[in-house]
Amino acid sequence: MPSLEIAVKFCENVAKDDAHGYSQYSRWGPDYDCSSLVISGLKAGGFDVGSATYTGNMRSQLSARGWTVLNPSVAKKRGDILLNDASHTAMMISASQLVQASKSETGGITGKTGDQTGREIWTCGYYSFPWNCVLRYAGAATDGALSVDGYLGTGTVYALQKSLGTAQDGIISSQWIGNRVYHQSDTSCFEWVSKSTGSDVVKALQRKIGLSGSDVDGDWGKATNLALQKYLGTTQDGYLSSPSDAIKALQRKLNAGGL
Repeated sequence: MPSLEIAVKFCENVAKDDAHGYSQYSRWGPDYDCSSLVISGLKAGGFDVGSATYTGNMRSQLSARGWTVLNPSVAKKRGDILLNDASHTAMMISASQLVQASKSETGGITGKTGDQTGREIWTCGYYSFPWNCVLRYAGAATDGALSVDGYLGTGTVYALQKSLGTAQDGIISSQWIGNRVYHQSDTSCFEWVSKSTGSDVVKALQRKIGLSGSDVDGDWGKATNLALQKYLGTTQDGYLSSPSDAIKALQRKLNAGGL
């Protein structure tokens, strides 16, 4: 079923990772603008967003899919979407804090890839933009099927964790940053660190796809990608591209009931 928590965490993780900045040109990753950030978060959380692509059609698309349109003066809560139909949107992460994609380091609509200022995509206190409305999810749960898009997002990771019986938070924790080059399909679900301790779900995945001994270390690197690609019957090059055939195959298996 759709998860607001995963949607919010996606946006928070993007804001914490300076590899993602503001751009209206590369707005679906690695950089985002205000609407693509929120919409990408919703997709990661398993929500049906219809054909929503920008602030101008978010209200119509989401209100037709279980989201209630509220007065902007309503008391806010985590997961609420703030919307100015003409020019801006953000997501509440608490009753008084929000996460948003604001502007590039040039002050305009694009710039260098990544966050150059710390405030291209960031969290801050609530403010009146002004907003035209608040969108709040009140719809019935869906079947939660993953979008087979080839991107390793928090929704796919959450489903993988559930399938493998590990803690479910949508995050691949404590991964060595040197392996980042092998994960072009990552949409901010990895926690990249210089000194890794590994992840329980990665260890479980490594065992599932046939690795053993010292290869079961909880670090998702090239060797794990090669084994995963072999297990899934896709091209074996050790890289999860953007999008990735291996991730599409993984998503199909998860939708069919698991690995």
